[in-house]
Amino acid sequence: MRVRVGVSGVFVLLLVAVSAVTSAAAVAATHGLSKAGDDASLSARRATGPGLLTEPYSSSFAVRPATVYIAGEGSSLVGLLPGKGGSIHWASWTAHRARGVGTYWLDDFNPSAAEGTFHPHRAVITASRVRRGHFTRLTIRFHGGSEVWDSGQKLYVEHFRLTRMPSFGYVW
Repeated sequence: MRVRVGVSGVFVLLLVAVSAVTSAAAVAATHGLSKAGDDASLSARRATGPGLLTEPYSSSFAVRPATVYIAGEGSSLVGLLPGKGGSIHWASWTAHRARGVGTYWLDDFNPSAAEGTFHPHRAVITASRVRRGHFTRLTIRFHGGSEVWDSGQKLYVEHFRLTRMPSFGYVW
């Protein structure tokens, strides 16, 4: 079948093409891309790779999370502690391993877990052993120096294993 397009039909096709290009540029500008084909900006916005459990007793996994809660009762976490600060800077995040530096918050349980004070420790965080799209091992290295551990600068290394709890989600 042959389709004949007159001058007015060519104008309509040209108008549709210009509109599509303009829409693509508007979308790119809305998302902070300098041009529609700016792959560097686009890939920086897409966080991909294995997920890391962020909250115990859940299925909350994230790539490059700002906070990772370690203990289910809330006595330790890495990253941002609401009202106190802290952070995690992820230096690398690959298909096999993630490594970052951040603040490891530990509760001193004095006089109890609920009334204790959180103390910050500078820590190196390493996640590894990917299974089914999630990191299943977490290692935190930090120096003591508060009432939580000791008054010296001894290096502590804590290892955590991701475990699935039926009906409750995952825990470290």
